[in-house]
Amino acid sequence: MRNRKTNATAIMLALAIANCVPAIARAETVLRIGMTAADIPRTLGQPDQGFEGNRFTGLTMYDALTMWDLSSSDKASALIPGLATEWKVDDADKTKWVFKLRPGVTFHDGSPFNADAVVWNVDKVLKQDAPQFDPSQVGVTASRMPTLVSARKIDDMTVELTTKEPDSFLPINLTNLFMASPVKWQQFYDKAEGADAKAKSQAAWAAFAKDASGTGPWKMSSFTPRERLELVKNDNYWDKARVPKTDKMVLLPMPEANARTAALLSGQVNWIEARRRTHCPRSSSAASISIPTRSRMSGPGSSRASRARRGTTSASARPPISASIAKGCATGCSRA
Repeated sequence: MRNRKTNATAIMLALAIANCVPAIARAETVLRIGMTAADIPRTLGQPDQGFEGNRFTGLTMYDALTMWDLSSSDKASALIPGLATEWKVDDADKTKWVFKLRPGVTFHDGSPFNADAVVWNVDKVLKQDAPQFDPSQVGVTASRMPTLVSARKIDDMTVELTTKEPDSFLPINLTNLFMASPVKWQQFYDKAEGADAKAKSQAAWAAFAKDASGTGPWKMSSFTPRERLELVKNDNYWDKARVPKTDKMVLLPMPEANARTAALLSGQVNWIEARRRTHCPRSSSAASISIPTRSRMSGPGSSRASRARRGTTSASARPPISASIAKGCATGCSRA
């Protein structure tokens, strides 16, 4: 009789443990970041706030035709293929470039990335009579691509870009043109209210910013302007080496250094920018996360551009996050 009770207890205990294991395995990893920015950088595809914007809402949710290889912190970065797999200047006309696009890439909304999407995204900042033209995105984009004039579809996976003069820097400059989903924007445009097409376009972009769709390794999950932006990893990202290993990233604007440090010490965030050094020793017992503080990038905007990707996609994609940095001014990723 006692053996039966013992066996029954053992079976019940085993079942309880078995039921608990999946729950533990499913625990969500969350990285909470306290930014120096006073507001969330723009989320509609062309961020503001310089390379801080690129770091948090550009390189996370979006990709460009070309990108920098930021996989190493101890050697210069090189330009590598992004959404374009190869490119070549025309032999007969040095103002024309042909870009071959990466097949099989989809936007977060499931629509395909193709030549039509590239032309649409070029027109959003260059073609003033295009329905999707957005003056608010011109200043932070066109100035970084000063010679680009137009884009033309050759076939579904090939585009021709034209510059006003020969420009060997075009592939470098294109790292600043992020690809937003034309299909998702059109859905908002069709539902938008406005007195004319321009008003509807502005309404569509405002709606898109709250429910963005790019091709990047992170997807927008929740957005509260001036308060927080929540991103979740994109399991279907085309570059499997860059799929984040952290499930969620939460971005919190904290422009005041004392507030950021207090948030770190209290456990409200796991990592902060520009910490208050005089407060750091108090957190010496906390776990920490390793973020490179210097880079040697060979292109424009070197140090800040390099920190951009590593500060979000790479850093949060390398658990366990435990190497020491900044005298304990960071904590490990939490589990929700």
